[in-house]
Amino acid sequence: MARLRPHLRAVLASAALAAGGVWAAAPASAASTSPSAVINAAGTHEYVFYSGAGGSLSLFYWNGKTWTDNDLGGEPVQAGTSPSAAINSAGEPSAFYAGEDGSIWEEYFDGAWHNQDLGGSVAAGTSPSAQIQGADQFVWYVGPGNVMYELYSGGSSWSNQDRGGETVAAGSSPSAQVVGKDEYVFYVGANAGIYEDYFDGTWHNLLPRTGTAAAPGTSPSAAIDSSGGQYVEYVGTGHTIWELGYAGGWANVHVGGSLAPGTSPSAEIDPSTGSLYIWYVSANGTIGEYYWNAKTKALSNPQVPSVVAAADGSPTSAIVSGGGDEFVWYAGSNDAIWEDFWNGSAWSEQSRGGSVGAPAPAPPPAPAPTPVQTTPVPTQTPTSKAPHRVHAKLIISWTWNGRHTRIARIRVKGLPHDGILSLHCHGHGCPVGALSAGHRRLGGMLHALGAGAYRAGDELTFVLSAPRLRPEVVQVVIRDARLPTARLL
Repeated sequence: MARLRPHLRAVLASAALAAGGVWAAAPASAASTSPSAVINAAGTHEYVFYSGAGGSLSLFYWNGKTWTDNDLGGEPVQAGTSPSAAINSAGEPSAFYAGEDGSIWEEYFDGAWHNQDLGGSVAAGTSPSAQIQGADQFVWYVGPGNVMYELYSGGSSWSNQDRGGETVAAGSSPSAQVVGKDEYVFYVGANAGIYEDYFDGTWHNLLPRTGTAAAPGTSPSAAIDSSGGQYVEYVGTGHTIWELGYAGGWANVHVGGSLAPGTSPSAEIDPSTGSLYIWYVSANGTIGEYYWNAKTKALSNPQVPSVVAAADGSPTSAIVSGGGDEFVWYAGSNDAIWEDFWNGSAWSEQSRGGSVGAPAPAPPPAPAPTPVQTTPVPTQTPTSKAPHRVHAKLIISWTWNGRHTRIARIRVKGLPHDGILSLHCHGHGCPVGALSAGHRRLGGMLHALGAGAYRAGDELTFVLSAPRLRPEVVQVVIRDARLPTARLL
């Protein structure tokens, strides 16, 4: 990559190459909600995830011919947060987001849509940053104590780790990239400085990258180029775009622009040309762009033909690798999803519709937890999407009386004939400790599970295993006068 003159050399940025072959920005989360999008390797399918009516996770999908708007259901998106989209090598999209219950959730597609609770505890008003590379999935978020946490899956199960580092500024979210086996996570610290946690076989934390003080309630947009250069676009003094760039040493450069309060930029590099694109919501509410032409080494501020964008949301963007096409999605002033598209010679703009973050009709007051539930309430445990797994699940019907909960009925679905169900119960109220049975004795084990009462706080860990397959491990937590929770481990 050509070296730029000193006052602009830090402007180059590149988004991480999504596993599906498309360069997609880690969305910069604003104080309100913003869309997050990915495109498949061929550039024929677009997936734009957003928080829709009543916080329901929604998807605008382009199949190469037509657009459809889909309510994906599942756990609602936490108010004031945004999803983070990713795509795997098979072209299957996922959206990771903060749920209304404060956990990280994933909506993923493998021929059908699935919604699963990944766990964790997300700081209010912050959004995750996710990447998929091969079989590995990475989700970074601001957790308890306002420090960085990471959820990671290598294709079998999820682990949740406190990565520590500097305290994250209130209302700010991380921006993360993966290059090979290395991980880079950038965020705004409580002192308004830019910080980096990175992994190169060992985690390195508390690395201040200084720069100009970041504006409150904004988040960085980070990228790593093919030569190892690190570039962090952020909103600094005067609500303008600044960049911290690393090319043998760190430099802080003023890019320009005048951004709407509470919004953050979205940056991309076209890897076929090395040219940089930075999109943002300007102070007058329209979409602005900075473009660095790597060939001419000139920075320009071209006009993007946009309607007035919602003042409290940030854009998301993606460039098809090698194609030079520009895609910019954002929430318009009518709260619909809009797309600006550059085909290499001209801009076009279309409203895709939808209703971003629209409130649902006011529901009646939520009833207090039912202290006594005598009619069995059925639930089913989640299953993994990974290949070579025991894709089996438990269907459990529950009753409860205050702190005491019983299994009224339990069934196993999808367990291979040579499979085994095991249980370990941990807690003060466990009527059983550890049990295990194959198909021949499964009925007796299931009957034993319903013979006693469990107490709030008890944890039941079920393992569904079979030869030559990876097991499903499900944790069920008993709650006080409420339906128990279940999640994959």
